[in-house]
Amino acid sequence: MDVERWALKTKNGNTELIRLIRAEIEKQGPISFAQFMRNALYHPEHGYYSSGRCAIGKAGDYFTNVSIGPVFGQLLAAQFAEIWERLGKIHNFVIVEQGAHDGQFACDVLEFLKKHAPEFFEVLRYRIVEPFPILRDRQSLTLKPFQEKIEYHDSLRPFAGVHFSNELLDAMPVRLISGGVEKMVDVQDTNFVFVECPLLEGNAVSNQPALDWVDYVAANLQRGYVIAIDYGRVGDEGEGSAQVRAGHRILDSP
Repeated sequence: MDVERWALKTKNGNTELIRLIRAEIEKQGPISFAQFMRNALYHPEHGYYSSGRCAIGKAGDYFTNVSIGPVFGQLLAAQFAEIWERLGKIHNFVIVEQGAHDGQFACDVLEFLKKHAPEFFEVLRYRIVEPFPILRDRQSLTLKPFQEKIEYHDSLRPFAGVHFSNELLDAMPVRLISGGVEKMVDVQDTNFVFVECPLLEGNAVSNQPALDWVDYVAANLQRGYVIAIDYGRVGDEGEGSAQVRAGHRILDSP
């Protein structure tokens, strides 16, 4: 193992989550950045998303298209209506959303369709896939005017219609792989640090959770479309593009 290290600062972190991750590393040795990221974002009690600590908008850590106004939802609502027409105006049409946060996108979509596409609005169901109770509670509050249209599930189920996600893929855990080595996360003194480990042959997939998700959606889509909106770079420029943001600033780690 190459012992060259990069410090991952933890000054403003969740102290209990830091303790849990440190204990995991001390027990089993360095962990992949994907595992570190999975714990940081999705630990059942302390994760950034799963605990409800995620802050979006002007007073939060980052903006999304949804957080700046209803136009994004209105544009996608018009697209969903077109998809419904292309599918022959089926009566079992489902809009499935993953990564719905507080439900504002769904609210923007349903408000637009109720006013501008009442025939479509009448037959559609809106299904939110949400495994985290605290987020489901927030979604229920936002979507109270449309509660008869909404379904909540912990996982995907077979459907015909459209699957939608906005900035979901870039929140899936990734490994940091470059030049035949993988950056793993270890502990040194009071910091998390990177250590380089040689990459095992045939084990070079950096974004396996995203690939598994594509298969998962495809297996449940009986008929329709998938719209996954995200941002990034392609080709060689994409190397090293993992970012950590807080308070609308890019931090040093990773």
